[in-house]
Amino acid sequence: MTKGYLGISTSAKTSTISANKFTNDGDGGTTDDDIVLDNGAANVTISSNTFSANSSDEAINVGSDNLCTNLQILNNFWGGSDGGIEVGNITKSKIAGNTIQINADFIRPIHLNGAVTNTTVSGNTIYSSIASVEDAVDLVRDLPGPLDSNDTVTGNLISGGFTEGVALDGATGCTISSNTIRDCTDAGIDLEVDSDTNKISTNTITGCGTGINIGQSADSNTLSKNTANSNTNDGIDLASNGNTISSNIADYNKVDGIFVDGGNSLTSPNKLTANSANYNDNKGIELNNDNGSIASNNIADYNSYAGIDIFGCQNSVITGNTANYNFNMGFAIVEGFTNAYTKNIANHNISYGFSINETQDTVTSNTSTSNGTGFYIQGTNITTKNNVANSNVNDGFVITHEPAPLPAIAPATMAPTASIFKM
Repeated sequence: MTKGYLGISTSAKTSTISANKFTNDGDGGTTDDDIVLDNGAANVTISSNTFSANSSDEAINVGSDNLCTNLQILNNFWGGSDGGIEVGNITKSKIAGNTIQINADFIRPIHLNGAVTNTTVSGNTIYSSIASVEDAVDLVRDLPGPLDSNDTVTGNLISGGFTEGVALDGATGCTISSNTIRDCTDAGIDLEVDSDTNKISTNTITGCGTGINIGQSADSNTLSKNTANSNTNDGIDLASNGNTISSNIADYNKVDGIFVDGGNSLTSPNKLTANSANYNDNKGIELNNDNGSIASNNIADYNSYAGIDIFGCQNSVITGNTANYNFNMGFAIVEGFTNAYTKNIANHNISYGFSINETQDTVTSNTSTSNGTGFYIQGTNITTKNNVANSNVNDGFVITHEPAPLPAIAPATMAPTASIFKM
């Protein structure tokens, strides 16, 4: 172990660094790192230290050509403008129970910098008092080499002006769960290129730009039981293939609850099941050019434009969904073809239960009750069978080549009729 310009540096196989205070480094100016572990360090515990130095590069820096194992970074405290934690080429380690308060920009509180495997980041409290360009926890490989994989980020509290709460870029097989994330300027959780087969579950995200963002070429991820409410863009935003989105809540967002854009894969479709997307300022759920998608048993009520919007999709299956009390339409279905709409329910929507302008669809066993108009169909070669239009203010079914008008009818004047239509 050495002390000096770096603070403390060690490659020991068994060591404890505990209860130190790092208030200034080296010559007192901008310095390197407070604690450095390298050269295959193993079984090292860094605990209960206080970091408040003047702009160290990193308070704790772990990385070497040789794999470091079983490192424990526990219950440390940051206050001020000291650097955060950066680790690379480590395995079977834990970063837990730390409190990191940031009041200077360009500080990454916890950074997993490639070749980090089977490592847990849990129970940390991370707060920024300023608008930061950095992410709170990121699994982002900065240099060529192996990806981060099979890591767990769980039970952390992240708040303040970070760009993103938890960011993955080229990280695979990771679990991101039970984190509370607030007020990030971009996304609460963000997955980018090659971040595949990750599990995102039981997180609560509010007040961010987008709640959860899954970018292009971040495929085959599972999102389940997350709450993404009151964000300034979408609750959940998805632009890749083969993902499963189930049992999430995306309410009160300023744009869409759940937005799926251009997965465009018939062989590896996206699946949306049993999600709730209510009270959003635009649409509850939107599938945009997402070919082969499967949307089943979702609820999209009380949204400002449409409950469920299907735009430009091909060979998709939309079944068992409910879209009630939306200000314009229950289901807005446009510019796709060969899609199947079965056993969906649209009740008490101001304009239309179902507005359909597509080609070669099948519309079967759907129910549209107490809307302005039940079914407005203007596409071509659409097969309708066993649908029910009951007690709508205007028509039960309209089949036409004319675009759907928006009737000037206020919610208070909607007085349902007694007619029942089957088609």
